[in-house]
Amino acid sequence: MTNVQYVTDDQGTRTSVLVPIEDWNRLVRYIEDLDAVERIEQSVRLSMKEVRLMEAGKIQPGSTKEFLDAL
Repeated sequence: MTNVQYVTDDQGTRTSVLVPIEDWNRLVRYIEDLDAVERIEQSVRLSMKEVRLMEAGKIQPGSTKEFLDAL
């Protein structure tokens, strides 16, 4: 990031940051991407848990139609 500016109080303590809009938009996209990755990871973890439960006979697998409908 370039041209980041800090706002300070009378004691010189940083209280705010001014970020150029292009940098801000880049940060927002990055955070959104991280959020999407986290949702995918959670989905994979849940799917693997369900597979283990199916293999153990604790739950029955759904039909292909149910799977596709959930997408």
